Amino acid sequence: MDFDLKKFIRDTRAVLLTPRAYFSTMDTTGGYWEPVIRAGIYGIVAGVLQLAWRLLFPQPVPALAGVAGSTGVSIAPFITPIIAVLIGLFASAILLLIVSAICGGSTNVEAAIRCGAALTAVAPVNALFGFVAAIHPAARAAVSFVITLYAIALMYHALVRALSCAEKPARIAAGIIAAIPAVAFAIALTSALKPKDAIQQLSGDRQQREELERTEREALEFIDRLKEMQRRQKGE
Repeated sequence: MDFDLKKFIRDTRAVLLTPRAYFSTMDTTGGYWEPVIRAGIYGIVAGVLQLAWRLLFPQPVPALAGVAGSTGVSIAPFITPIIAVLIGLFASAILLLIVSAICGGSTNVEAAIRCGAALTAVAPVNALFGFVAAIHPAARAAVSFVITLYAIALMYHALVRALSCAEKPARIAAGIIAAIPAVAFAIALTSALKPKDAIQQLSGDRQQREELERTEREALEFIDRLKEMQRRQKGE
């Protein structure tokens, strides 16, 4: 199968900038390999971007099995987006099929997979803003939430334009789906902005430090008592 790179770039630009026009005229047939390759390319681009941000803004690696953590970089930021995008391709296709069936649209599997591949174009965009995580976790959560909402808007156009769903039920379905990331974003934002978390962490660190100092004093006192006992025995 021949893969047209120029068409890929043109379609990517169209789905992100003019989704209404793109999904109205997109090809819903032509085989399954093209959408899989397309999603794979998006995953690779997202992986490269995530790895680049991790190299520029390294994060501590958690301690495992008693080994102290250190600041380092693994290939996980590159591999994870590729796997996630490929899984997302088929998961979004299944979701499109279910919603389309409910809304009276097409249930053609190939068309749903091709629409799902188009939706994965947001993965590199999401990874492009990965540097925001270095600013604040809440900022990263906000950016991801906005991009997720845009992906749901793309899904709405795919349902109506490519899968021939009725507009009103498709709009309602998109709103219901959007409520899920909205709740997740609210939870993430609350956790990221809780001032008491930092206070509790500082309090816990202070308490741990005081316990260590007390233990050290008790150990020194015990050693002094042993030395005193040894001196008494020698004196006798």
